[in-house]
Amino acid sequence: MEPDTVNVIFFTEEAQENPNFSEMRSVINKSPTLIAMINQLPYDNLISFDAGTGSFALTDESGSVRQIVIDGDLFQNSNYSLPEIATLLGHELGHVELPGGLPDWSTATNPDAAAAIGLQAEAVALVNEYQVAQELGSQMYTDISAGYSLQDELDELTARLGDEPGL
Repeated sequence: MEPDTVNVIFFTEEAQENPNFSEMRSVINKSPTLIAMINQLPYDNLISFDAGTGSFALTDESGSVRQIVIDGDLFQNSNYSLPEIATLLGHELGHVELPGGLPDWSTATNPDAAAAIGLQAEAVALVNEYQVAQELGSQMYTDISAGYSLQDELDELTARLGDEPGL
């Protein structure tokens, strides 16, 4: 495996059997962020494309990633391109691999604190999703599913600050 390609061992066998896997891997290999994040996962077979499940990341009690699921139905939905689905993978990876991406609910002392913790975790994941979208020249999955353009707002903020996106 070359250092600038994603290692397939981190995908479940079922994910690798998905008819879109080869094309999806090609898309992922265009994102340095995705390559780096996937190749540093702690265990093999963590990423799956399970139909009808929704998309999410699971961790154990210590915060170690146990599974990242991208809804396999998205591959059959003509509303989403493979680069857009790859940005969703970036979002879920942001939750489990970036500081602040996983909510620590144990520190919430009231509903407002819990909301702030959840918002911080989503912000971290969205910034990572945005970074991947920039690398792939794609629209963010979140923009398509939410019906508004956070990406446009982040583009404006990035232009105003004169800095590259990222944490």
